[in-house]
Amino acid sequence: GASPPVLGCEPVADGLLAKLANGRLRLSVCSARSVRVLFTPGDRPVARSLAVARPCAGYHEFTVRATASTLSLVTGQMEARLDRATGAVAFFDVAGRPLLSESPGGRSLVPAQVLGQQTHHAQQCFDWASDEGLYGLGAQQSGLVNYRGHDVLLVQENTVDVVPVLVSSRGYGILWDNASETRLRDAAASRPAGPSSASSVRPGALWSQMAEAVDYTFFYGPSLDEVVAAYRQLTGSAPLYPRWAY
Repeated sequence: GASPPVLGCEPVADGLLAKLANGRLRLSVCSARSVRVLFTPGDRPVARSLAVARPCAGYHEFTVRATASTLSLVTGQMEARLDRATGAVAFFDVAGRPLLSESPGGRSLVPAQVLGQQTHHAQQCFDWASDEGLYGLGAQQSGLVNYRGHDVLLVQENTVDVVPVLVSSRGYGILWDNASETRLRDAAASRPAGPSSASSVRPGALWSQMAEAVDYTFFYGPSLDEVVAAYRQLTGSAPLYPRWAY
């Protein structure tokens, strides 16, 4: 698809609000290690998340940086960078090393009718590195550990417990905040990354059947313990079983 440029951008209390030709993109800093990316087709607010118990609010320890080509939110642990020309978001560590990039033109909300309800199909494409592993997604029964190169249907079943969270061998995680039928789509074709990258990327995507928005939160570790801790900070900690269960 086309890559809509950033037509305008303004700072808000928790980050940045950008106007694109096809909607509004909000980047919200949740903590030093996590940034929420929310894209909506208009100004209408989205429904409250079914997964996030402690929404992004009240964290202000970040800096907004602007150049001729990018707008960035910088914390003590990471950077979220918005490309003015394409509207794509990329994430970096504090040393400027790339962690994850959205594919330019890879964000979409397609109007659809599902079960008689007007809604959208939501998709976000990412340029995953060809040598990284993607793990998580709850208790799947496919026998896979690393989901690279595979398409995975995320639907709750008798022995399948879906958790729409990916963690990467590159030290980050993604919470895809959507409760409808969702798919991980990992394309097989590879293509060269930018000239600054030593490895190639293999574009893949997360897709949901019903959505008001493209809504995900990026967590950076670099250890996966820190990724899980940032995820738990948003969604809440799991209580212990009662003593008798042990």
